[in-house]
Amino acid sequence: MTIADFKNKSNQEQFFILKNEGVLLAERFCWGSHIYLYGLSSMYVELFHDLEEIEESPIRMLSIFDDPTRLDVYLANIDISALQVYL
Repeated sequence: MTIADFKNKSNQEQFFILKNEGVLLAERFCWGSHIYLYGLSSMYVELFHDLEEIEESPIRMLSIFDDPTRLDVYLANIDISALQVYL
């Protein structure tokens, strides 16, 4: 599936695909949102949950991208200390 294919789907279809085919990779807090990062095929999808309006509109936006440099904001939160054993 391409980014264009995913964007052309309805919100319900996008969420169904993420739930069934996506892999939750990371999460973070930023700009009053809880952001979930999913891996899906050859792309990444960020779900922004608005923490101030969670009852009325929990999903503020989706960010869909395939550029791995956009993952840099998540790298600081990944604990790789267990990998020291293999070095």
